[in-house]
Parts: sequence; structure tokens; C-alpha cells
Amino acid sequence: MAKLEVYLHTGFVHPLIPFVMQKKFLLASLATFLLVMIADSLFYTFFMAKFMPSPNAKAMPLMSFLILGQVVFALVFSYMYPKGVERGSMPEQGAKYGITIALMYGLAMNLILFASTNGWTLQQVLADSIYRIIILAIAGVVVAYIYKLPYSRT
Repeated sequence: MAKLEVYLHTGFVHPLIPFVMQKKFLLASLATFLLVMIADSLFYTFFMAKFMPSPNAKAMPLMSFLILGQVVFALVFSYMYPKGVERGSMPEQGAKYGITIALMYGLAMNLILFASTNGWTLQQVLADSIYRIIILAIAGVVVAYIYKLPYSRT
């Protein structure tokens, strides 16, 4: 596939432009967005809302910001995969990558928010963190199969 070269006003080709335009990156981002958005919608609607309601949750979230946040997450998740994966099978490396991101994004942030806000109980933090680890492990496997990096095995 030919690289798309987009020159900035300085004549410099930004290193992200050719990568961002790659079909695998866009497909991985779309797959991550759809998987996480649908799974989150189901999880928070049917599990967290009924069994562990939060006193600070909005009755109706600001959907434009929710979608924007999910798009940014999917783009970064897909962008970082080729940089963070090691040699090994695609399912193993994808799950390992997803779990690593979930520990940073899910567990660490939930613990920080638990310590600094009145949003959730510790039980809710742990339930959400376990869910986040599972869903991002699955997303990592999906991204691994989309990228099919040359040093990965099936």
C-alpha cells in the first residue's frame, strides 16, 4: 500500500500520518470501538446500574463526550498495539496487551478515583476493574488478529 504523504506547512511529513491511514489501524480502531462501546453499554446498563448503583452517576450521560472518549481510547489502543506487542501467539500477545492496558486504564484509574472521589464503593471498583480486564483482553485478541504482525503466531 502506498504511503499517503501529507506535508505540513514546514514541508515536514508527520510520522503519524502514514501509519494512521493504514487499513489495519482503522479496522482495529473500529473493531475496538464497537466491541468496547457495545460491551460497556450492556455491562453498565444491566449489571452496574441495577446491582451497584452509583450515587453520582448521571441519569443520562453526555453521549457526545462518551462517544468521543471511546473513539480516542480505540484509536490509542490500536495505535499502541504494534509498539507494545512481543513475540508469541496472537491470542496470547493480544490478551497480554489488553490486560496491561486494562491494569493501567481500568484498575489504576479506578483506585485513584476511589481514593479521591465519592463515586463508587471498593466493591464497585473491583467489579468494574475485573470487567475492564476481561473486555480489554478480548479487544487485544481482536486487534492482534486484525494486525497479524509478522512475528506473531496463530
